[in-house]
Amino acid sequence: MCKRTTNRTRSARFATSQRRARRPLIIALLMGALALTSVPAAFAATQGPGGQAPADENLVTGIKSPKNATIDLFDYWIVAEDTPDNNDPSNWRDVGINQGHELRFSDAGRYERPTSNSINAWTGTSGKPYFGIVQPTLGPDGYPVLKAGNIYQVQGGLTTSAQSLAYLFNDASVLGKRTHRDVKGLVQYINGYYTYDCTKNFAIYNAEQNKFDLYKQPGVKANTGSKTLGQFFPFASENEVFERDASGALVPKDIDAKNPLMNHYFGLDLTADFTQPASGMVAGKDMKFEFSGDDDVWVFIDGVLVGDLGGVHGAASLSINFKTGEVKLGDARKNPNTTWGGKETTLRACFEEALGKEKAAAYFKEDTNAFLPGSYHTLKFFYLERGNTDSNMKLMFNLQRVTQSTIRKDDQYGAPVSGAQFALYAAERTGEGESVQYTQKEDRPIWQGATNAAGNINIMTPDGKRPYDFAEAHNKNG
Repeated sequence: MCKRTTNRTRSARFATSQRRARRPLIIALLMGALALTSVPAAFAATQGPGGQAPADENLVTGIKSPKNATIDLFDYWIVAEDTPDNNDPSNWRDVGINQGHELRFSDAGRYERPTSNSINAWTGTSGKPYFGIVQPTLGPDGYPVLKAGNIYQVQGGLTTSAQSLAYLFNDASVLGKRTHRDVKGLVQYINGYYTYDCTKNFAIYNAEQNKFDLYKQPGVKANTGSKTLGQFFPFASENEVFERDASGALVPKDIDAKNPLMNHYFGLDLTADFTQPASGMVAGKDMKFEFSGDDDVWVFIDGVLVGDLGGVHGAASLSINFKTGEVKLGDARKNPNTTWGGKETTLRACFEEALGKEKAAAYFKEDTNAFLPGSYHTLKFFYLERGNTDSNMKLMFNLQRVTQSTIRKDDQYGAPVSGAQFALYAAERTGEGESVQYTQKEDRPIWQGATNAAGNINIMTPDGKRPYDFAEAHNKNG
């Protein structure tokens, strides 16, 4: 989808530090002295800040969420928020989260058969995802958009328009949705990767603390196949999933995924900013993003679709290896009678399909499928559970955190100063050694900003999407 964050404080003479880096940039200090903090991007052996787990021997404690990844959780419903949803009402197509929308939540296997080729049908015993439900690039608002022309309702032969799925993931108030932003505690740092595995840890959303309570054991059996223990139903409660045995120990109840106590309709998104290491590795491990589960999953990088596991299907897997640029999709079910096999592609191929070869080439190291070393990227992961039966979730990632520079302004008493204005200008370098000098080249700054209430300001690109890259600015401004 986080430390080591070893902070170093440098002096206010920013140009001096830039001299060592041989980058002709200076900061015009519009208010007094400052302290500049550089946060290294080592995404390695420890974890970033997150919520403290309750003092409960049944919970995993000390979980800290990665600093460069944000997880949001969404609850959806058809009838009412607290109404059991294991059986849909007769008007399920036109109420709740489904009202006015083409992508629908339902007991998919009951209404439209796999042969219907509907985006709202169960895809069948092969477990194959429904590729091409969404367009190959995000919409202007940063959310997936349905590809036009797919069947979404057999009755009447209705086909999709280019409807945005923003309503499922944004903050807009719509029928049948509740949003929970920046939820901590789902992933643990294990062996160089941030991971979550529902077959090992049952996760329950803790509304009071806006975090996941992660149990030391799985809960809820699958309704299909071998009825394996370990499902993902984050809106369940402990009393619904677990009970105490004669010794007082917490044990899973004998319930499966179709139990009316389970909340079957929900979603999750993850956004992570990262940089491409020159080696393609982080702390000695290949940089990866991996998922396994159901139903719809779409992964975009810089707005381009690179992982497509759409549809109401059995457990499927996605693996992106940033060292090699390989993207692999596969069948993640255990010993299925029939299988769709899998699919392999590359990051470069995905970008070329979406943007064309010429535009795509700007993202990649020549003659490889890996991103340019040191380049910055944003990964967006969209996940929906809309099939009203089994729910599986596994995540694993170790995305390299982006180096970020922060200015801090304090007054003479050490109190933070809000609203202190700073500007960054391109500069001309002359001389060498002790005689080196920097002269401002233009009157117009290449970056400017003001400190917040805490006296801090992060130096970001003008669009605010990523930390400012001084090497990139040097190359651009000469």
